[in-house]
Amino acid sequence: MTSWGSFWYEHRFELSGSIFAVGVVLMFVMVIAYVSSVRAWAETVPILQNLLVGIGPWIFWEAIVAVFVLLFGGFYFVDTLRKGREFERLIRTNSKEMLQFPGSRFSGWPFR
Repeated sequence: MTSWGSFWYEHRFELSGSIFAVGVVLMFVMVIAYVSSVRAWAETVPILQNLLVGIGPWIFWEAIVAVFVLLFGGFYFVDTLRKGREFERLIRTNSKEMLQFPGSRFSGWPFR
């Protein structure tokens, strides 16, 4: 059995994408609840109407959680994609090339 840390590391792309997708769904529910024209449409769809009735007064807290999950998931997903591209770039280079990570203040330091 592997540890939680290694599971998180091995499935980083899938987990970060899933967190981002949950954030998008939560934002969709928030928009349905707070935009009156969309809410009028949602009341014609039974599943969405039941969802809004079920959440009830907790929609405020759902909106706050949605913002944080979307921000965290989006940042983590973009970071995962960026690290994946950097890894692929490093795999294609020869072994003597200096490691440089974009956006780092210490690119190549102390190996200059």
